[in-house]
Amino acid sequence: MESRDSQIEDISENSLNGKKQQGFSWFFKKNVKTEVPQKQSSDSGFLNTDLVVKQKNDSINDDKAALLVKKIRNSEEKLVCPKVDLMTGQITYPILEEIGERESSVDFLENLASSSTNILEKSVYERLVVCPQHPDSFDVNARLYCPRCNSMDTEKLHLFEHKICGYISEKKNFEFSEGGIISKCPSCKKVIKDSKKELRIPAMWYTCQGCKEKFDDVAIKLHCRKFNHDFEINMGQIISIPCYKLKHAEFNSDFDSSVISNFRDLLTQHGFNSEENFSQKGKSGHYHNIDLFASNSNNSTIFTFIFKSEKEINESEINAKIIQVLDCTPTKTIIIGTLSDKAKSIASKYNISVIDSQKLEDVSLPFSQILTDEIKTAKTLEEERRKAEKLEEERRKAEKLEEDRRKAEKLEEDRRKAEKLEEERRKAEKLEEERRKAEKLEEELRKAEKLEEERRKAEKLEEERRKAEKLEEERKEAEKREGILKKIEETKKQLKNLKSSFGESKAEEM
Repeated sequence: MESRDSQIEDISENSLNGKKQQGFSWFFKKNVKTEVPQKQSSDSGFLNTDLVVKQKNDSINDDKAALLVKKIRNSEEKLVCPKVDLMTGQITYPILEEIGERESSVDFLENLASSSTNILEKSVYERLVVCPQHPDSFDVNARLYCPRCNSMDTEKLHLFEHKICGYISEKKNFEFSEGGIISKCPSCKKVIKDSKKELRIPAMWYTCQGCKEKFDDVAIKLHCRKFNHDFEINMGQIISIPCYKLKHAEFNSDFDSSVISNFRDLLTQHGFNSEENFSQKGKSGHYHNIDLFASNSNNSTIFTFIFKSEKEINESEINAKIIQVLDCTPTKTIIIGTLSDKAKSIASKYNISVIDSQKLEDVSLPFSQILTDEIKTAKTLEEERRKAEKLEEERRKAEKLEEDRRKAEKLEEDRRKAEKLEEERRKAEKLEEERRKAEKLEEELRKAEKLEEERRKAEKLEEERRKAEKLEEERKEAEKREGILKKIEETKKQLKNLKSSFGESKAEEM
């Protein structure tokens, strides 16, 4: 993503005109990061704890960033200055501890200086020469060696000339005060009150205490103190120590404090609470530096941007402020400074008031007039808003009554439908009951028919039984008659035999 500064510089008057209808929404669509919330866990049904922690951490970082901006703007250096431990090679930023962040949290600063956040600007604070073999240790010092015997026991000598008498000698031949400052010339015996004005140094050289050689230049080497070895200067490794400053902070850093104080008094008189060097978070998530921020109980906000520059403020610098305004949407925006005609034209398109002066007597009255007009406008808008709210309230009431009426009609219709359904249910139940009774009667009828049929069968069986009994009786009668007939026949036979016997006997008698 391109940095906000590069985008600001690319905005020209033509591009502004081309995007007049949509304003700077095209910019914020590119820069606003939309976070898609994660789905709930399918197992537990609870929100994703990682997302909750991330949102909480983002909120904490935003608060820390706002506090850091305020600390920087209220500091003397206007910088996030590093602290370097030469022994360990550790770089820390003590101001971070004041906002609850670790001193060594360079990632936090780098994030604020990134193109996506664009709050801080990274620059070089210091460059150190370190040992090429042990770059993690910054504890390096220079050593002076005798170019002849390579001894470190060298001494730097100066020739001093007393301008009044022309006496020239080494420093050791002059008389010194208790503080080690040359106080008297050994030649003319005059007291030297100002050594910078009364003395000059015509020559300088070195002497070796080992070989007693004198020479103009010494051999200089760098010494790695931690690992106790020398290395050549041209072999040293360069380490850059970064610092961080606020974007665009240079425009108003030296503005007269009496003017700011006067503005704050005027804002207080008009019912506003104000704060200097305020950091405001916009809709895009970026923080913006506001020179003078004011707000009142009606949630009205006023942004005041102050440009302290001898040159005219061009349109690209105004565009940077417009982006902040569109991102934060204050009620009123005031710009104080010397603006070009194009810059004024751009500011007017976005209803930004411009005070083209920086003198207290010239800006106080226009500033007060803008506040007065803004309050009048705010009152008018507030009155219209109340009327609109009242109309809206009445409209809502009417809509609610209409909705209640529709609900009542629907409830009545539902009630009728329910009654109809209840009646149909009763009829259905009645029919079902009659059907059950019919089925029961049908069942009883079938049972009766079955019983009747069984009765008939029983009667038939009874009749057949009687017939069988009668036949049996007739059979027995027949058998009985047959027995009687047999007996009669036998009797007849016996009689016949008797007759035969009797005839024979009679014949014999005869």
